Amino acid sequence: MADRQTIERLKDQALEMRELILKLSAKTLIHLGGDLSMADMMTALYMYKMKKNLDYDGKWPERDRFVLSKAVSYTHLRAHET
Repeated sequence: MADRQTIERLKDQALEMRELILKLSAKTLIHLGGDLSMADMMTALYMYKMKKNLDYDGKWPERDRFVLSKAVSYTHLRAHET
């Protein structure tokens, strides 16, 4: 389980993602409900739990894989990669 400081950092990151999604919604047509509803879950998974390499070369067998089947929330995944 994460310590209190980590949980607060993740809450701040989830809020930042919500703000970014709202800014994006002013520029393009996105499904706000789907994106905003996933903010906490995606932040916890992507920023805390997943083993990832942002310099992806596809050859790191220990990396975690993430499959997003909720396509209307694709904006959220892209926001975490920025």
